[in-house]
Amino acid sequence: MTISETVRAFLEQYGWEYDVVEDSLLVTGFRGKATTFRIFVQIADSWVVLAIVPFVSKPATECEARFWPFLLRLNYEMNLAKASCDPEGDVVLSVEMRASGLRFEDFQESLDVLSYYADVCYLPLTNLAVDPASPIPELPAILSGSDGTQIEESS
Repeated sequence: MTISETVRAFLEQYGWEYDVVEDSLLVTGFRGKATTFRIFVQIADSWVVLAIVPFVSKPATECEARFWPFLLRLNYEMNLAKASCDPEGDVVLSVEMRASGLRFEDFQESLDVLSYYADVCYLPLTNLAVDPASPIPELPAILSGSDGTQIEESS
């Protein structure tokens, strides 16, 4: 079984539907508390990457001085997942797994982690990206999902 076939079987076992863009790229997603997240599954010989692109749009110029240092601290606190910046300045949330010996348990944990961080970090990061007066949230509260941050639900 190829790694692509394995990943497809894992998504089916996880109970998520997916679309095949090409053999090495699948798209799936989930409905979170505030928005729907689209997850790209990039499959290579050595790695399988789950990524939400964009996770949060590029911060407004007047928000950048507070946004980027906060994102770096958040990135330091997250386990297994990482936040990065794409060439357009949008934030990407991702998890990388070694393709060799990939087990369903590892894949499941990676999807769980990505989904969890997407759900609890989206609103606080979006607020910081668009509102220069938005208070900087406390990291333990964000990571526990109890920060109380609210933003208008997107469609």
